[in-house]
Amino acid sequence: MAGFSRKIVFVYALILLTSPMQAALAEPNTVEIDVFENVICEQDLQMPDGSTVTIRMTGQATQHVIFEGLREGLADDDDGNHLDEVDTEMVELNLTGLSPSLGPVKMRLATGIKSIGMMEETNNDKSGLLEVPPFGPGSVDSFFDIYFEIEIAGQVFYGRDPMHLRGWLREKPAGRLDLYEYAERIQLLNANGDPTGLLLGPGRIRPNPPVEVDLFETPICELEIIDPMGQSFIVTLTGRTTEHVFFEGAVQGSAFDDDGNGRDEVHTEMVAMSLSGNSSAGPVNLRLNTDYQSLGYMEERTDYNTGVLDVPPFFKDGRVDSFFDIYFELDMLGRTFNNQAPLHLWGVLSHKPAGPMDIYENLQQIELYNENGNPTGYYIGAIRYRPNPVVEVDVLDTSMGLVDLVSPSGQSYTVELMGTSKIHVFFEGYFEGSANDDDGDGYDEVPTELVELSLSGFDPEVGDMHLGLDPRVPTMGEIEESSDIKPGRLDLPPFYQGGSADSFFDIHFEIEVAGMTMYAARPMLWRGVLNEKPAAPGDTYEDLVDNLLVDAHGTETGWTLGASRYEPTACGDSLRPYPIGDLNLDCQVNYEDVAILAMHWLECTRPQCP
Repeated sequence: MAGFSRKIVFVYALILLTSPMQAALAEPNTVEIDVFENVICEQDLQMPDGSTVTIRMTGQATQHVIFEGLREGLADDDDGNHLDEVDTEMVELNLTGLSPSLGPVKMRLATGIKSIGMMEETNNDKSGLLEVPPFGPGSVDSFFDIYFEIEIAGQVFYGRDPMHLRGWLREKPAGRLDLYEYAERIQLLNANGDPTGLLLGPGRIRPNPPVEVDLFETPICELEIIDPMGQSFIVTLTGRTTEHVFFEGAVQGSAFDDDGNGRDEVHTEMVAMSLSGNSSAGPVNLRLNTDYQSLGYMEERTDYNTGVLDVPPFFKDGRVDSFFDIYFELDMLGRTFNNQAPLHLWGVLSHKPAGPMDIYENLQQIELYNENGNPTGYYIGAIRYRPNPVVEVDVLDTSMGLVDLVSPSGQSYTVELMGTSKIHVFFEGYFEGSANDDDGDGYDEVPTELVELSLSGFDPEVGDMHLGLDPRVPTMGEIEESSDIKPGRLDLPPFYQGGSADSFFDIHFEIEVAGMTMYAARPMLWRGVLNEKPAAPGDTYEDLVDNLLVDAHGTETGWTLGASRYEPTACGDSLRPYPIGDLNLDCQVNYEDVAILAMHWLECTRPQCP
């Protein structure tokens, strides 16, 4: 949870000129500037045919509150009704949203005319003070007359009358429960001042709702891409996503039945998405299109407790329907694609934020366009997005590699490498070992990602060598059981005492040798058979195909990486223990261990050390 409003205070004086030679200084006024960064707005738009569309928007607003003295909270009864009040002004309003039927919608203040308002206390126990927290106990009636313009699908409309927002505020600036509403239907005019038949309203604006920020650091997304020939391929993407959930009360979990269907709901927004993977067409990157908002919704399936979103952790039982309308940019084949129709991700969540079993899906084809807005012939097919899978992180401290390196002159070098690696395994259920047969071949499998690889070695002729991952492209893989003893489980130890699994990684690597950093012209395909998860000593991945090495610009260097082998865990179990004297735990005793011994020679920790 973060702060959602901030304030800036100015003090200024009004100078009243009484004559060319004389000036009277009025009592200084204090201006508090309230900035609201997570405003949510919901309004009805009546079409010329009488049908109604609900428009939901989010964005920012800034208000000026003009106190009547040298400090905040000072107010006077200027209208003589025995209640102190202060003037206000809405100086900024920038809201954006999306209507499934109308497209993008933007609302902002009209230029050339001020949107003025007022705050007046509801009870006067102390004259000269606006009695609302934090200045004193009580509340205020508040209003703004908003002169606005609204842009719908690229066309700008203006209100014939101002939007008269009224609210009852429990604190200043507006708190989490505070709400402005208007009940009128405002006729919308075009740029020439002619009526359009469109009527805006009623509506409501919540300046400062409680916002829960859900950060997902290991989401996984399986995406089908269809090319212009009708051929499709699947790419697995990983990365990070962030969602905002706009609750409707003072605490997380508060929700109201705004649409009157008997079930409480809250607004949501996908605010960040950075997913990447590799496919037969090369690297693929998926991110949000920042020109549009990717808005969504969570609505409980059963209303057990009115005013609460009935899903754990806010209620012990229950589920919610949830969706996001995603506007994205897709990098693929050296080109950037985008969508004009939103990608409608829908799912049923058993927890908030999404739990390990919760999945969003879309089965409708989405046409892809180029940066000029022209169709490309490519489509997004089926998509499955799992925000919060069960991820096992395997940290492997004794990894070993063996590579054949061929120089431009044809000289071959075989170099042994040692170091560390880290693997993410994305299980498909509530617990480690859960897996599904997603490709329909009769065997359960799970996606994997090699997230760290740092192997080093030395050759007398070429010197030091280091093998790591290319940070520009993720290295994805898979583990698939060799036999399906029990559906829904990855049948190899420790999940099943017996069995094995086929595994692979499409390795995007960088190799440092002879003062150069080189990359693979194509992914290196490491394949292996695992007898345990994580890999046991002796479990090995191999690639026997030569791979040309290129520089960072893709230019061939003349070097070639030949056969390679990767052993995630070289030793450390009961069958292949660390040798006695292996001080740095690299599975061998050599001069490095002697150097460690020499550095600590004669060190003593006994109480009677010489």
